[in-house]
Amino acid sequence: MAPAERNDHPTYDLKKIQAMVRVGLYDIRKSAQDAARALALTERDIRKCICSLNHRCTCDGGHFYKSMEAEHPAAKGRGLWQDVYRVGYKHFVLYVKLQHPSDGRPVVISFKEK
Repeated sequence: MAPAERNDHPTYDLKKIQAMVRVGLYDIRKSAQDAARALALTERDIRKCICSLNHRCTCDGGHFYKSMEAEHPAAKGRGLWQDVYRVGYKHFVLYVKLQHPSDGRPVVISFKEK
């Protein structure tokens, strides 16, 4: 049986996600946009924040917090995971949840204040 959470390393290649985000090749869920907007953060802020992330574990001074199995039934059926990063950006501590299906663009699942 696979563990419900994997905390030791990211599932997805963060550098690849960041390269795609830099050039606008990503999707963002409406809930993530709404959460950012509620904090007066723009989509440009979202991109800058994602591009500032590093893949090291928070226990090693990095931003990676955990990987978790996707909660949406359609994503679960495809075996998708979500990488969660905890990062200080502007005057917030944010949780940024990313997913990168092998057949598509990276997706910003969540972008909210801790």
